[in-house]
Amino acid sequence: MFREAFPQIEIVRKPVKSVELGIIVEGELLYYGKDPGGLNEYPMVPFLCTFEPSYDLYTWKIQSLVRLIRDPQTELNKRRSKMVDIIDAQLNSGWIAKTGAVTNNASLFKSGNGQVIFLKPEAQMTDIQRIEAPGIHPSLFQLENEFNKDMIENVGISPENLGMAENDKIETAGILAKMRQAAGLVNLQDIFDGLRDSQKLLGRKVLKLIKPIIPQKRSS
Repeated sequence: MFREAFPQIEIVRKPVKSVELGIIVEGELLYYGKDPGGLNEYPMVPFLCTFEPSYDLYTWKIQSLVRLIRDPQTELNKRRSKMVDIIDAQLNSGWIAKTGAVTNNASLFKSGNGQVIFLKPEAQMTDIQRIEAPGIHPSLFQLENEFNKDMIENVGISPENLGMAENDKIETAGILAKMRQAAGLVNLQDIFDGLRDSQKLLGRKVLKLIKPIIPQKRSS
């Protein structure tokens, strides 16, 4: 009937792409067929951050901002662990003692507070000396600050985005701080654009799913 009214219309038969639903539970296929939701497309939307095509494995191709700061964070944890080891070594750094100066050699190996070392009557106070443990070198604190800066720079943001001004002693106007925060997000615009596109795609899928459920108003 439609072709009788419009004879210039031609019917073309061709395959139509469709997505079927498969449900697998513990390796057993329970259902495979038409999607009951009627979406006829993938029921998911990827939210991607960065894509690195130079990697061979897809495990490394798709990355997030967290992956960029893992290496500086690992190095930062190593430096902090070394500082803790140095502080722990200062509690029991050892002794330099002359042979036969103490009544009990085992007392030199005790650790903790309130330990007493008894000297023999003929021993001198200079016969036993504590080994001074080395202090924390200032370079470790400097490296810690550098790794903190690397984590912020690798992500591509500025300290203003984290609420940290350049100098706490200088009062910054609110509009100026807002402009600095907006300027710090320029490097992340591609990520925010991808987030908006994924949210749009997800919203369209949700509308397709709920549209058949919405009752249609009948015209009188």
